[in-house]
Amino acid sequence: MKAVAEALGYTDAELTSLRMAVKRQHALIYRRVPKFLKEMREKAGLTQRDLALAIGQPQWWVHRSEIGSRRVDVAEFLEWCAGCDVSIDIAIHDLKKLI
Repeated sequence: MKAVAEALGYTDAELTSLRMAVKRQHALIYRRVPKFLKEMREKAGLTQRDLALAIGQPQWWVHRSEIGSRRVDVAEFLEWCAGCDVSIDIAIHDLKKLI
């Protein structure tokens, strides 16, 4: 894990937090995902409410996903991409650059 964290440019303090027991949505590698989701929605020109309606979720669900208080799983990520009319391949490629 240390080699991965160092390759991603994490500090010693961040490496220490990687070893601590944390909820998965608070893990360092996930921290960039909520911002990525928000940017994807905004680039699509959607409000949180618009996206929520498109994917059949309540607005608070979108909000919590974007601030990182809930973790988005793979199936939900696919729905998010579809709701934003973004190709899954492009979304994964762009997200991979951040992580």
